[in-house]
Amino acid sequence: MSLLFVLWDRTWRREEARREEDDAPTPTPTPTPTSTDAKATPMGDAGGAEPEEWQDAIDDAWWYRVSSFCYCYPGLLLLLRPEPLYRAALPRCGWFPFRLMGASVALNGPLSYMGDVVTWGRPSRWKTADRVLATTNTLVTSSLIPFGALGLMHFPIASVVVLAVGIVAALLCKRRATLAISAATNCREYLIFHSLWHLILPAAATIAQLLLEWNFAQDGSEPVSGIGVRFIPYAS
Repeated sequence: MSLLFVLWDRTWRREEARREEDDAPTPTPTPTPTSTDAKATPMGDAGGAEPEEWQDAIDDAWWYRVSSFCYCYPGLLLLLRPEPLYRAALPRCGWFPFRLMGASVALNGPLSYMGDVVTWGRPSRWKTADRVLATTNTLVTSSLIPFGALGLMHFPIASVVVLAVGIVAALLCKRRATLAISAATNCREYLIFHSLWHLILPAAATIAQLLLEWNFAQDGSEPVSGIGVRFIPYAS
């Protein structure tokens, strides 16, 4: 899926560059711009202006482009197999929309790619959609920790620790990426830390889900009813 998006992006960029060359008007002399005439640079997902001169580095850093799709794995895992989390949420929070949460996290992958790669250096609604959904998903994911601490949900301690550490580490990487793009002096640092922001939180969420699955596999589980899903019991 991510490779198809990358290939589509490259083809789209070549066609767009060709159209811009064909449609480019004959240059005419223009006055020297003053400080008030400076062209506004679109704001990136990291919160700073996106330097257009970093475009070549973006194109060369395949790992940065692919990192956007890290959200897809934990999102699809939760969308297709939410039963362990529903089991942990019973009896008080069976209403929690885990399937919807999984769909939202999975959708964040393509949105991140469109906002951080395809429309780099240009204003776009993709960037706004990416920021809104990423913020929402992070807040909803983080809310599982206080739910567990208050006894409203029942997660193994290992899952809670992994998720909490992942959230903190991911936010620190996000902060470093924001500082790098705000200074507009260190493209490599921005690419590394923004990629880690894309990687760490999805990895922590995936590990936390797998630990929850493993925990239930140790004692077996009964089918869950009344919440719109059926928990598939594990073999003892």
